Amino acid sequence: MTNTASFPRRAIGRYPRLDARSNELIASADGFGLSIRSQPQPVSPVVGDANVRDVTIALSSHVDRLKGHISDAVDTAIRTVFPDLYFGLCHAYAVVGSNVASLVLNRDYRPVAGLAVIDCGDGNLMRLTENDAFAGAIGGAYHCWIESAPPNDPDKELVDIIFKHNEAYAKTQGMSWRHKNSDYLWGPYRELVVADEADLLHRDLPAGRLWLQETPEGANWILRHLADHVSVYVELTALAIRLQRAALQADNRSA
Repeated sequence: MTNTASFPRRAIGRYPRLDARSNELIASADGFGLSIRSQPQPVSPVVGDANVRDVTIALSSHVDRLKGHISDAVDTAIRTVFPDLYFGLCHAYAVVGSNVASLVLNRDYRPVAGLAVIDCGDGNLMRLTENDAFAGAIGGAYHCWIESAPPNDPDKELVDIIFKHNEAYAKTQGMSWRHKNSDYLWGPYRELVVADEADLLHRDLPAGRLWLQETPEGANWILRHLADHVSVYVELTALAIRLQRAALQADNRSA
């Protein structure tokens, strides 16, 4: 989506070290107090005569709840800090979301930048395909999302948390959103992304699916952007982690 806002440069202490191999984000900040080390979230034990199928269902349900908590926490964190601009900050959702997903789920996720086509309904396609915008300073029509690593994994996941705000974003672009309210996307990439080239899409897309293409220009831009604003992302990631843990604790108390 259009990068409509630049991140404030706020020095909050030492920069983080993100170790992709061990999924660790360790940072300290004067006056902020952040210390995060990734650990798998505890799963309530399944007892009694539960068979393997019961255990599998219980684990799947737990992971699904974690994904919901992650998406909600990332959304709340970004909307808290940027209440008026959140629907255009796909890059923030991608960076913070990949950080939190990696930490909570103990799996590598990465922010991805490139091009997208999103169906607003009634054949009205929103084309975020300005690859040249990655070279400019004022942003443009592109998109950022999250993928599980490695990129060539045929079973990789797609995560697009800001997808739930497509209606708000479309309205800022003078387009009508004619679908029911959208939600975040999180699932197998091959099931959520259509394979057609962008210039061949002249029809409605299946509900809940979109066209995506990572580009070298986008990949270089997202790395530069993260390096320029790493302190802000430390703060946003820490806030999202706290919100996610609070939601998990509330779930456990009500169970």
